[in-house]
Amino acid sequence: RMRNDEAAGRAKAEASEINADAALALSAIEAASRRGSSFESDYRKLRAVMPKSATVRTLGEVATTGAPTLAELQQSFGPASAKARAAVPAERQGALGWLNNMFGDAVTVRGAEEDGATVTLSRAKAALDAGDLEGAVSALGTLSGEPAAAMADWTGSANRRITLEAGLEALRLNMIDGEGQN
Repeated sequence: RMRNDEAAGRAKAEASEINADAALALSAIEAASRRGSSFESDYRKLRAVMPKSATVRTLGEVATTGAPTLAELQQSFGPASAKARAAVPAERQGALGWLNNMFGDAVTVRGAEEDGATVTLSRAKAALDAGDLEGAVSALGTLSGEPAAAMADWTGSANRRITLEAGLEALRLNMIDGEGQN
């Protein structure tokens, strides 16, 4: 009986150590994510502690590159959307489309025949300004052609941020539920 109690005690101590290692790695990853930095080393530590976790594997998609912060994405949206607006063919911009090209995000001129890309970019900007990154990406998903190509890099960066935040949230919840060793 003493041997069984001793083995159970060792198992509990080992589980506590694994949970502590996972919590430290998660904390380091969260700190890196707040800075928009990569976290490959901490990801490898977490992966070693939780090798079977599908949630941990999703973080692997962004571990080497990191993901820009929401503030960085908000700041880089203006130049990217200006390129997308400039990529709209002149015949689709309407009579006052040259004003949109000239002033970019500072002035938006909307006419009755306004181009769908301009509306889409405005909706995405409004969602982003409200902190709704998923809404901004969803709005941009309706773009096509040259405007979509002009926004592709920004959209890819935003999707990395969304993946990172969703993965971290799921991992936190798994660890709270006691699924940290999966």
